[in-house]
Amino acid sequence: MCDGAAERGLIKEKEAGVSLHWGNAEAIVKLTEDTGYKRGFGEELALGRARREYLQRKS
Repeated sequence: MCDGAAERGLIKEKEAGVSLHWGNAEAIVKLTEDTGYKRGFGEELALGRARREYLQRKS
């Protein structure tokens, strides 16, 4: 999920608020919960990649 995107430079750890190194189970659980409840960075993840890219191009 985010760890791959972080490796490609699409998501910064500062944005996500957690360490995004590969295999960080705590980060995966936190971001999954945040996405489900649309809180913090999870709200952005809930939009999906296409919508996120669209909003980034627009700004």
